[in-house]
Amino acid sequence: MTVPNPPAPGTQRHPVGRATLALRGTQQAYTAVQECDPRLAMCRGLAEYIEDIVFDAPGGRRLRFKDVHEEFADPEETGKYPSARISMRGSGTYEDRSLSPGLDPKERLPLPDGRYMVVPADFVAELAAEVWATDVVERSALLMALEAAFTPNYDRFSFDLNLPFYYGVRATYSLASLTADDDGDTVLRRFRVATIALKARLPLVRLYSFPDMRPLFDLQAVGPGADVLVSLAVT
Repeated sequence: MTVPNPPAPGTQRHPVGRATLALRGTQQAYTAVQECDPRLAMCRGLAEYIEDIVFDAPGGRRLRFKDVHEEFADPEETGKYPSARISMRGSGTYEDRSLSPGLDPKERLPLPDGRYMVVPADFVAELAAEVWATDVVERSALLMALEAAFTPNYDRFSFDLNLPFYYGVRATYSLASLTADDDGDTVLRRFRVATIALKARLPLVRLYSFPDMRPLFDLQAVGPGADVLVSLAVT
């Protein structure tokens, strides 16, 4: 099979790290790295988060996903179950934060880069976490695990993920709905499918360079009643 535009030899799957749950009180580690567009960034972040979930289900079964895909798997890949697929439902929207985005000194890349991260809008979409199990007990246990993972905070309904592959920003997710997708075809093939929908929000980032303004004072005259002239220079 010929694959158009194949990845370069030796390309790492996670060269800048994986998505992680943002803990309370921790600072964001901004980077200049953008490996994907906002839509795929929020899907990839959620997929990497649930890849590491291990759940001790009732009855002594220890479960984890054997395959987690951002969007569809490639046709030549052999299916492994239980598995999950993360995709965007419908159309995403761009919601502007303000008519005139400003500069925040805290949202600046470390020197020597020094560029400012300007966020003109948020990208907002509904994601679908599609679960493929092999029996109803396994599906129920996986849904229990995902519901727990998607509500990790006792004082808020949403959760944040750090995305090192998209400027190091945080994406916000919250549960929206649950559907059991049983039909004749999947049941005959011994698949039990369910879909958890989540609302996701991710800052749309642009990097800009601006000169630093440093005031320089030029003392023109000294003496009683003398005026001091101040000049500003850009360095």
